[in-house]
Amino acid sequence: MTRHHYHQDESSYDRSPSQDSQLSIGPDDTADEEHTAWTATRPAFEAWADDRMRRRCRWRCCRCRYVNRMPRSRLTVMHCRNPGLAVEGENCPRDRAGETHAGPGECCTILVPQGMESTSDGEWLD
Repeated sequence: MTRHHYHQDESSYDRSPSQDSQLSIGPDDTADEEHTAWTATRPAFEAWADDRMRRRCRWRCCRCRYVNRMPRSRLTVMHCRNPGLAVEGENCPRDRAGETHAGPGECCTILVPQGMESTSDGEWLD
């Protein structure tokens, strides 16, 4: 089977403000009961999460605080579809640099299902 890799250049992103984030499940309070923040690094998450686990995980946009489904693969989705909803006091390093980026970025919070236990080296166990 041939694998196709898709590339979406920055000019093709929808930059218009939207009420809801792409694939959003709602603002940050909707995930708090079911998910907890991943405390290890993003590369550690990518190494740990298989496809099944990625479907259970979410990410919180550092800019608008909406909780979104994780991309089904390591291909990323647009970082923030709510450019007008930036949270006061929150500073995304990429915003300060004037960059548009795909998410979840290193500045966003990865959320994993509750009930996961962290080991001392930052790995998570079922």
